[in-house]
Amino acid sequence: MDANERAVIDETQHVVDGGRDDSLRSVVYALYVALLLLLTYGLTVSHAFFDSQDPGWLRTQVLSWPALALLAVLVLLGAGIAWRAGQARGPALPPLPWIDLVVSGPVDRAITLRRSWIMTAVLVGSGATMVGAVIGGGAWIAQVGDPEWLAVGAGLTAAIGTLLLLVWLGGQVSTGEPGRVPPVWSPRRALRLLRLEDLRTQSARSMRMGGAVLLGDLRALRLETAPPVTRGRTRRLRPGPSWTAVPRRDLLGALRQPGSVLVAAVVTALGSAALTWVLLHAAVPRIVAAAAGLALHLGFASAAEGLRLQGDNTGTPPLLGFSTRGEALGHLVLPLVVCGVAAKTTAALVAWSAGVSGAYVIGSIAWAGLMVVVVAGTVMASAFRGGAPLQAFMPQSGPVTMIFWVARQLLVASAVVTVLTGWAARDGLGLPLAAAVLAALGCLRWGLSRVKAVTLEHRD
Repeated sequence: MDANERAVIDETQHVVDGGRDDSLRSVVYALYVALLLLLTYGLTVSHAFFDSQDPGWLRTQVLSWPALALLAVLVLLGAGIAWRAGQARGPALPPLPWIDLVVSGPVDRAITLRRSWIMTAVLVGSGATMVGAVIGGGAWIAQVGDPEWLAVGAGLTAAIGTLLLLVWLGGQVSTGEPGRVPPVWSPRRALRLLRLEDLRTQSARSMRMGGAVLLGDLRALRLETAPPVTRGRTRRLRPGPSWTAVPRRDLLGALRQPGSVLVAAVVTALGSAALTWVLLHAAVPRIVAAAAGLALHLGFASAAEGLRLQGDNTGTPPLLGFSTRGEALGHLVLPLVVCGVAAKTTAALVAWSAGVSGAYVIGSIAWAGLMVVVVAGTVMASAFRGGAPLQAFMPQSGPVTMIFWVARQLLVASAVVTVLTGWAARDGLGLPLAAAVLAALGCLRWGLSRVKAVTLEHRD
């Protein structure tokens, strides 16, 4: 940046900010609050977790090849999510007035976008480093690991955070350079490739997404982040038996967006692997079962696009002549097949690799299938959650209420899977298997009751 360009940017920033640049102060304050929360709660939870585990067993598991393979899969999955997020809202995105008045000018685009890029990079890099330091520090305080664990944890998460940040930038650049590998190893070159039209589109979309989050309008948020459908546009729903119309419609949607089905299968397989690992080894921490429940719910939700669309359009006249609850059950067919096959296959492979008997393999497969049915009910309840409660818009309790309203079905799925799997790992599959059947039926009934309640709300 030469002196003339620096002077132009400084003068422009002075006019925009009114002589007061709060960007650095905002970044420092956000990192300060994050550090306080991590030291107060994160370090305590990390210490308690490592303190409750056997140090020798935990070291063996952390350094094993399945743990490293799981880390690699999670990083790849995170990279895919970061790339898709960059196509919707990238890391180098100043406000719309700045784009129209400054970025569109003659100054080098890498300079005009430099400020927003650096702010995002500092937040992501510092946040990732602090999370790794808290995890490693908890292991060190609990005497599970050496002091080097703190440095290794901070360095590892910082490297992963930097990688995901660059992939995020690559996704943003790819919107204007389709089919070309963005030069993310040189952020300045990547920033110069950002097109003005794409920046304007993403900035406007970012404001609409923020408004949707504040209003609790998840439908509007999904419409803003949904990728355009470019495949299978010529495919049409063919005539067939009426009872197969809804599953065939979902299959047609999956053929047009195969990425969602692939993500559902991969995430469900990861959750099923963790679930089976907890089921076969009582020493595995229960937090792994909680993570498995989250993965199963999110994987099933990724494949249940038809169910979400029905929930978003509740109240409109039915076109196929089905009852609302019958149509909702029809939308469960495709995700049950995709996630059920992925979960059961993974459970069988994990149980077989553990060297257990045939009865345990069959039990693991049955358990994975039941947990998929459990999350089918929670995903149905999530698709028909209805409008946000009035308390979500109150000044004091609003944000917490909004978060709970959005995440309550996910929390229920995680809690049910954790409690039942921990029980089965401790006492065997006898009584817990019957309880799992009742829990699956209860979650399905909860989902169907939400379908009925939301439908009646729109009739009033």
